[in-house]
Amino acid sequence: RLYRRLQFGNLIDLSVLDTRQWRSDQACGDGSHTDCAEALDPARTMMGSEQEKWLFDNLASAKSKWTVIGQQVYSFAFDRAKVDPQGRFSMDKWDGYVAARQRLYNRLVETKAPNPIVLSGDVHQHYGADLKLDFTNPRSVAIGVEFTNSAISTTGDGSDVSSTWEATRGDNPHVRYHSNRRGHIACAATPAQMRAEFKILDK
Repeated sequence: RLYRRLQFGNLIDLSVLDTRQWRSDQACGDGSHTDCAEALDPARTMMGSEQEKWLFDNLASAKSKWTVIGQQVYSFAFDRAKVDPQGRFSMDKWDGYVAARQRLYNRLVETKAPNPIVLSGDVHQHYGADLKLDFTNPRSVAIGVEFTNSAISTTGDGSDVSSTWEATRGDNPHVRYHSNRRGHIACAATPAQMRAEFKILDK
């Protein structure tokens, strides 16, 4: 299997997932959609039933300072209502697997897994986001954070922010940081804090 659990003493409990191989096919024919009922189907899975059970069991026994989940696509909601009213949500991301995302977030709360951190990528941009039980409610409690990694070379040099950022940021207040430059994220964990440095290059 391609998913693994690594534990680094009492500091980090790291579950590395495969959210490509066993997931349900993208809803509504893939792409970006608005009001895609299929995306809400509770039977849909991002991890497959076996891997989901494995992760949920891990979370029940997580005792390290930081509970880290590494996987391929960002889990936080990203609403593009002002940019594309007919294609607000990407069906390739966890927005196309809404019930599966809710199961994961609910499990994090239920197990009281310490200090959840989700690591993701795929979109060739940096994001730092709060994870919410209800992304439609800005007052919803944050149950963890997500660091989304940019690309090293894809899409050339990029730009300070994406061309749609100013139009989308108001609908996504849980996204606290964004960059459209190339780079990587360097994380440093101590018992006191998890520090993520979003490294960027102009070329």
